Amino acid sequence: MNRVTAHILMRGHVQGIGFRRFVADIADELDVVGKVQNLSDGDVLIEATAERAVLDQLIQRVEQGNGYSIIEKVTIKWHEGGNPPEGFNVVQSHLW
Repeated sequence: MNRVTAHILMRGHVQGIGFRRFVADIADELDVVGKVQNLSDGDVLIEATAERAVLDQLIQRVEQGNGYSIIEKVTIKWHEGGNPPEGFNVVQSHLW
C-alpha cells in the first residue's frame, strides 16, 4: 500500500458550522488517518494520509461541503511518506 499525505486548506465559511466533524466522519468512513483543525484566520486545515485514490474521494466529498459551508477556495499540497498518526482527530479549537 503506497500512502501519501495531503495538506488541504479549506477557505470560506467553514468554521462554527460542524465542518470539522463532517470531515472527520468522511475520513473515518474511508479509513483515512490524520487531523482537521480550525485556523485563526477562519480557514480549516485537513492533514490526511491514505492511498491517493482514497484521498481523492475525501477531497471530492469535502469540497461539496456539509450543507452549511461555503467553500471559496481549496489548496492542496501532496507529500510522500512520513509516519501518519493513528485514527483521525478533530483538533480542539482554542479560537473562541
